[in-house]
Amino acid sequence: TALTDEWMAVGVTGDGQKGANAGAVYMYRSVAGVWTAHSKLTALYGAAGDGFGKAVTLSGTKLVVGAPSFDGFPVTTSNSGAIYLFEFDGAHWVQKVERASPNPSADGYFGYSVALHGDVLAVGAYRENGLVGRAYAYRDLADLSAPLTLNVSGLPLHSAAGWTVAAYD
Repeated sequence: TALTDEWMAVGVTGDGQKGANAGAVYMYRSVAGVWTAHSKLTALYGAAGDGFGKAVTLSGTKLVVGAPSFDGFPVTTSNSGAIYLFEFDGAHWVQKVERASPNPSADGYFGYSVALHGDVLAVGAYRENGLVGRAYAYRDLADLSAPLTLNVSGLPLHSAAGWTVAAYD
């Protein structure tokens, strides 16, 4: 769940509109202090098992959604993960960008955690990097390209680096 003064995003990974456990995000808007249902978001090319909505973050008119069980594109890599950037256009939340992990690995779970502050996005992939985990930092939200890859050295296997992330601009 993510919250601003105006918006609340609730991830529901078990939603089955695009297949079992494909996931969805339900958007609520605060109007005169009353939270009202606004829209249901799914990944444009969502599929069963993606886990879309496992992680959500809001900043201004931007929403980022993690789908850590997404199986990759253009090559299938089981549970490599993906993130989705949505923007509010004044009436609707519109999917602008979909990105898979820059370093896809089976069961890497890219998008397990996400945090957005201004124009800085942090994304966790807690099983990438030889099962140690890693995080990514993006500054280019227009197309989510060229992330800074953050590896924490000296950690043992299953350390889960990237389990949670935070961002500050």
